[in-house]
Amino acid sequence: EDYMTPTTSVSPDLNKANLSPTWVIQFLASPTPVTGTQSVPFSAIGNIYSAQKVLNNSNKLWYCLISDNFASKDAALEAMNRANVGGWVVETSIYTNITPVN
Repeated sequence: EDYMTPTTSVSPDLNKANLSPTWVIQFLASPTPVTGTQSVPFSAIGNIYSAQKVLNNSNKLWYCLISDNFASKDAALEAMNRANVGGWVVETSIYTNITPVN
């Protein structure tokens, strides 16, 4: 038996596979899909992603622009302040369909 082979499949969604919470900066949320051009003001922080979330269990889908993952809330806040961009620091786990826009 190969003990290096996992006996359960690993989720391809790396955000869901993390055991400890990771954090992102949410730059904007919109009831309509966001575009890559909307990410330009936030590019100083690094890679920007589009993502979806359901708001407060209302089944209302929101489209968001978010940053890369940060290991802690404090690290995300520090990056946001250093890049001089506005946003909200939230746990990555609330988002789905995360795709790069820049």
